[in-house]
Amino acid sequence: MFELYERKRGRINLVVIISVITVFAMMILGKMFSLQILNHDYYLDKVIDNIQKETVIKANRGNIYDRNSNLLATNLTVWRVFISPADVRGENERIVAEGLSEILGVDYDEIYQKILIKSGKGSKDQTIKKNVVKADADKVRDFISQNKLAECVFLEEGTMRYYPGGVLASQVIGVMGTDAGLFGLEFQYNKELSGTNGVYVSSKDALGNELPGEYEKYIDAKDGYNVITTIDTKVQSILENQLKLTYEENRAGNGVCGVVIDVNDGSVLGMATYPNFDLNSPYTLVGEYAEELKNSEHEEGSKEYQNEYTRLLQSMWSNKTIAYTYSPGSTFKPITTSMAFQENTLNEKDEFTCTGVKNVLGNMIHCHNRNGHETHYFPYMLQQSCNPTMMEVALELGTKMFLKYFVEYGYTEKTGIDLPGESVGSYFTEDNFGTVDLAVSSFGQGFTTTALRQITSICAIANGGHLITPHVVSGLTDASGNLVVSYDYSPKTQIVSADVAERITAILKEGVVSGGSKNAYVAGYRVAGKTGTSEKKGVINPETGKDDMVIGSCVAYAPAEKPEVAIIIMVDEPNPPVGTRYGGVVAAPYVANALEQILPYLGIEPEYDEEEMKSLNFTVGEYTGLTVDKAKKNITSAGADYEIIGEGSHIVAQVPASGEVMRKSDGKIILYTGELKYDDAGNIITDGIDIQYSTVPYVKDEYTYKAIAMLKEAGFNVKVSGAQNYNAGTYASVTNQSSTEGKLLPKGSIIEITSKHFDDVGD
Repeated sequence: MFELYERKRGRINLVVIISVITVFAMMILGKMFSLQILNHDYYLDKVIDNIQKETVIKANRGNIYDRNSNLLATNLTVWRVFISPADVRGENERIVAEGLSEILGVDYDEIYQKILIKSGKGSKDQTIKKNVVKADADKVRDFISQNKLAECVFLEEGTMRYYPGGVLASQVIGVMGTDAGLFGLEFQYNKELSGTNGVYVSSKDALGNELPGEYEKYIDAKDGYNVITTIDTKVQSILENQLKLTYEENRAGNGVCGVVIDVNDGSVLGMATYPNFDLNSPYTLVGEYAEELKNSEHEEGSKEYQNEYTRLLQSMWSNKTIAYTYSPGSTFKPITTSMAFQENTLNEKDEFTCTGVKNVLGNMIHCHNRNGHETHYFPYMLQQSCNPTMMEVALELGTKMFLKYFVEYGYTEKTGIDLPGESVGSYFTEDNFGTVDLAVSSFGQGFTTTALRQITSICAIANGGHLITPHVVSGLTDASGNLVVSYDYSPKTQIVSADVAERITAILKEGVVSGGSKNAYVAGYRVAGKTGTSEKKGVINPETGKDDMVIGSCVAYAPAEKPEVAIIIMVDEPNPPVGTRYGGVVAAPYVANALEQILPYLGIEPEYDEEEMKSLNFTVGEYTGLTVDKAKKNITSAGADYEIIGEGSHIVAQVPASGEVMRKSDGKIILYTGELKYDDAGNIITDGIDIQYSTVPYVKDEYTYKAIAMLKEAGFNVKVSGAQNYNAGTYASVTNQSSTEGKLLPKGSIIEITSKHFDDVGD
C-alpha cells in the first residue's frame, strides 16, 4: 500500500515538474516571441544604441572678405590645454603647475588648486587655458614630452574666430558668441556662415573593437558660405583714421561716426564708429567706456556693476551710423531745396532777405547768423545755410507736399541695409504736422533720422534723383570660391528729376569753394557738400550746465561733375578747445581729408586749376653727392626752387632732407656745396659745413596766407594741411604749427601748419 502511494506521489510530482517546466518554457517562448517578433525593431534600436558611437563633425564657419578679397574674419586653429588632476601625483604636481604657468601665462596658484581636485566630476578634466595658439601649443607638447606627462596633461584641437584687422570695421563685422554671431555681419549672416554639421556613426563590440557592418555611416559636414562685403579695407582705414582725429581734436563727448558709399548702387565702402574696439578682445571695454565704468560708484563684482558693464559693452558694440538717431540739421536743406525745385515753387533767381530771425505764427525762429544775411539770390542763401530762407521755401511748398517728399526720401522707414539694429527716427504724420513744424523741419530740426538714412537721401541728389538701398554684402561664395548667391540692389524709384539734382549739385559745389562748406574743399576735385549743426534737446552740457549740446556734421560727394562716392561724418557733442562747434568746423575738414585720400585711391584723377597748381606739394629728392649742375637740373625739372651756399663742385648737404614734403610753388631747397669726402661707411662727411639757422616765428591764429609769408621770410619752407582754399571768403586761419615759436632750426626746414576756416561756416 505504501509502495503504491509512493509511486502515485512520484507521478504527481513529475506532472507538476513537467507542468512548471512547460509553463516556464511557454513564458520564455512568449518573451522570445515578443522580443524577436513583436518588438524586434524597438530592441534592435536599443542594441544599436549600445554598440554605436555618434561623433559630430563640425562644419567650418565661412570667412568674411572685403570687396578685394582681403580677409576680415576667419577661423584660427587653437587648442584647449587641460589636465587630469587624478593622474598628477607627487613631484609632478609642482612641475605641471610651474611649467604650464610659465608657458601659458596662467597664475601658478590657480593651476595648483585645480591639480588638488583628486576626486569627483572634475578629477579627470580641468581646463587650464582655452584658445591657445600654435606656438604655445607646441611648447606645451615639448613640455609634456620632456617631463613624461602624457597621462595627465593634454591638448584638444579646436577653432576660434579671428579678425585680422583687429579694430577695423569692428561695429560692422561683429563677433561670435558661443554658437552664433552676436551682432553685425556675424549675426546678420549667421545662417549662411554657419553651414551644417556632419556626423560619423561607428559600431563597436563590448571590448571597444570596431565592428564593420551596415550600421556604420558617415555624413559630410557642409561648410558655411563665405560672405563677400562691399567694404574696401583701404577706404575703411582712411575713414577710421579721420574719425579718430575728429574725435580727439574736437573732444566729442558722445562719439563720432561716418559712412563712405557709392552714390549709384549703394555699396558701402566704409562704415565706422569711434571709439571702436578690438574684435579679438570684444569684451574688454576701451576708452570712454572703460573710464565710465571705472568712475561708476558701483562696487566691482556687484550686480549693479555688472549691469553697468553690460550696458557699456552694448553701447561700445553699437553701430552708431544705423542705430543712433539725431536731427540732421542743415545737411537736410538740399532735400528741402529739391522738393521746391521739383514742384517749381522755387528757382535760382528768387531773392530772399534774412534779418537774422523769422516770425512764424508768433514763434521767433533764428538764423545761425543772428545779424542776418541781407538780401541775395537763393543759391547764396543755401550756400550760407540761411534758416529764414529755407523756412520761406518750405512754407511756399506747403505741409502736404513736404510730407509727400519726406516719405519718398525714406525718412519714415529703415533704409533696408543688411545689418541688424537699424533704427527709424521720429517723424510726423499729416495730422500732427503744422506750420511751425514745417518751418523748423525745413532746416533739419524737429525730426530725427540716422546718419545712414541722411547720406542715402543725399545720394539721390548726387546720382540724378534715384533712391538707393545701402548694403554691405554683395554675395556669397562656397569653400572653393564659387559664387553661389549674388544680391541685387537696383536703385528704387526716381524722386526728383536729373535736372533738379544737377542744379542743386551746382549750388553745393560752389558752397564748398566759397560758401559755408569751405572746409570740405579738396584741391584738384570739385566737391559738392553741405554742413549742419543741430541741437540736442534735453541733454545738459556738464561744462556750462546748460541745455546747449549740439551735433555737427558734414555730407559731401564727388566729383561734382559725375558723382561716384559720398561721405558723411557726424560728431556728437563736440567741444573743441578753440573755435566753434559748427559742423563746418568740427566735421567738414575731416571729410576733406578723407576725400583727398579716397578719390585718387579709387582711380579718380585730380584736375588742378592754375591757383591750385601753386599749392601742390612736392617730395624732396636726394641731391647730396650730385654735382651742382645736376642738382639744379633735377630740382628745376621738378618745378621747385633752390639756393646754393658755398663754392664747391658737389652737393654735400641739403635742407630739407630727401623724402620730406613741402609746397612746390613758393618753397626753396637749400643746397650746401663743397668737395666730396667720405667716411669709412661711405657717407659724405659734413663736418665743418656752416649750416645756417633761423628762428621759428609764432604763426598760430594768423591768417594762413599771412603765416605762409611770415615763415618764408624767416627762411622756412611750408606744408599746409587742412583748408587749401585758405584765401576763400574771409580767409582761413592757422590752428596749429609743427614747431614751436622761438626754436632754432636750419633754414629751409619744413614747418607744417594746419589751416581751417572759421568765418562764414556758421552751420
